[in-house]
Amino acid sequence: MMRRTLNAGWLLAVAAGLLVCGQALAVEYANIDVPDGTPSNTTPPIATIPAGQSTSGFFVDPGSVVGEIPIRIGPSAADDYLGGVLIGGARETARIPADDATAPLFGFSPSVATVTDDEASSANTRNTSGGLALASRRAGSNVPTTMYPVAAPMNTNLSAAYFPFSEGWQGGTATASAAGSFLDTFNGSAGITFSPTTGQTNTSNVRPSYFAAGQNFVSIPGVSDTRQQGILLAMSATNKEDFALVSTTNDGDGFTVETKNNHVDGTGAGENNPFSFVFLPLGTPNVTMGVMWGAGGGPTGEPQAILKSGANFTMTRETSQTGAYRLHIDGQTPSSGVLVVQGDSSPNGAGGGLPGDNLVTYRADGNDWIIISDDLPTANATVGQNGESGDPTPYFQFAFMPFNAKPTAPGATPAPVWNKSSVWGYRMNMTEINGKDNANDDFNATLDEANNIYPGVGVYGTTAASSPNLNVVPANMNRGDPRPTVNGANPTTRDGMMFATISEGLRDNSATNGINDYGLAGCYPTAAGLWTVATSGADPSTGEANLNYSVAFFGANTGFQMGTNPTATVGTQPGVGGVTLAGVNSQTDGVLMANNGGNEDNFVTVTPRTDGSGWDV
Repeated sequence: MMRRTLNAGWLLAVAAGLLVCGQALAVEYANIDVPDGTPSNTTPPIATIPAGQSTSGFFVDPGSVVGEIPIRIGPSAADDYLGGVLIGGARETARIPADDATAPLFGFSPSVATVTDDEASSANTRNTSGGLALASRRAGSNVPTTMYPVAAPMNTNLSAAYFPFSEGWQGGTATASAAGSFLDTFNGSAGITFSPTTGQTNTSNVRPSYFAAGQNFVSIPGVSDTRQQGILLAMSATNKEDFALVSTTNDGDGFTVETKNNHVDGTGAGENNPFSFVFLPLGTPNVTMGVMWGAGGGPTGEPQAILKSGANFTMTRETSQTGAYRLHIDGQTPSSGVLVVQGDSSPNGAGGGLPGDNLVTYRADGNDWIIISDDLPTANATVGQNGESGDPTPYFQFAFMPFNAKPTAPGATPAPVWNKSSVWGYRMNMTEINGKDNANDDFNATLDEANNIYPGVGVYGTTAASSPNLNVVPANMNRGDPRPTVNGANPTTRDGMMFATISEGLRDNSATNGINDYGLAGCYPTAAGLWTVATSGADPSTGEANLNYSVAFFGANTGFQMGTNPTATVGTQPGVGGVTLAGVNSQTDGVLMANNGGNEDNFVTVTPRTDGSGWDV
């Protein structure tokens, strides 16, 4: 099948045409039904939009083939690639082809990508240069069949949204000028810079394979902290066996967009493939969005929104199915709007674990949505993978847009609630369920008392007080090692200095297999620099324990002198180090605060020297 290649002359012609027409597009989106034909793996499907389930400018064009549906925005598809970004996903957790006798009863799970008609991997028969299509393939490597081998094209019901640059949406698509080569071409909104340079010398907004192969860096002009100010939706932009995962960088200076094989196990295993992305500012009118931690909420370990805006919604874990979550949005149903769900991962320093190789899809269930997180290489939509509060990253994020109140443009990007110039604090109360459990919210685990693994929730936190406007979510913890998020962010050592103290007296946890003791608290950074609180009993024999604590945070740019593991002068006695600050008299000029900086049951005292030369620590 002949494919046309985008070239500079064509780009200029279309750009001029857009200027002449003065076309202004609003966000366009739809739900799409894609039924199987017979045979289901070769007969072109007749894709349709259910009545009332689209905006006025979204269309499905003729030319569908199995696993690829051509999309048109407005009167012509020819300007869609240049004019914006298409984001889509599976509206169905599994597909059981009626005519495949070898298909497993649980069906096949789909991954979804976007692709231009011009791309060599595109298969649809429309052949409109500049047009966009949605491509779906079988994910997972379990139970291959004759009709649907691993990564084969397959039909699935879809949801999709098109974000036009003319309305102010920030995003773009990075591609390769030659099929299979390094990403060296970019089409995007004004102000987003791109460079194909590999490595740390690349300072553009879009940096292909910046962290590793297929792990791309993306920053958005005007966004100073990606952890707090909005969400990024991304797609693999080729009709291959890849899908996209998105995470914020640890410091909030950008996002990681990873394109990953849809049947290969392991986190951080990206593949160098084209990708598209769009940024949704938090608080955008008529968009409900949430960044979800997989567990940690209350005594049953429900998922928690660490960042959210829009309509009120609830997310609960489905106890009847592993890896399933029920989303309810007040006043909305699966037919009243479009839902897009984005899997999360963090290959740039937060560690492995969930959900770095999970495929996230959803299906309608009455007035709600059931979101499934399938773990690779197996993906069967029946036995997914539950999020756990001890994992270092959020689990997934979503955006919902109703048909009866269409968003037209992105909202103003909100300022971060806190930054490196901020001082803030909070007080956390910890409720213990099982003091022996040191692997909290491990819903998939088998009871292993020898290693202190007890399925379910061992402890959860409740924010008792905080500085104004802080949203403190006790999202990441196990026994004695809580690490809440603060307005969507895990503070790091680059953000500033964190201190903790116990905020109760004698704690009696004996009824829940815990301590009956006073407590100690400190703060320590993980290998990636994420601040974590450590709480333990005062008696060295008790070890780490669940205790109420308080935190104070001092931003790196507040003007306070601070440091971790500072070089100590000779102390006044064995086991005592010292801290000196140039030009500072420790008797008269101020107070030195210090914390134990390890995950252990030590504590720190600070004594100003009588001659004012420094402090014994």
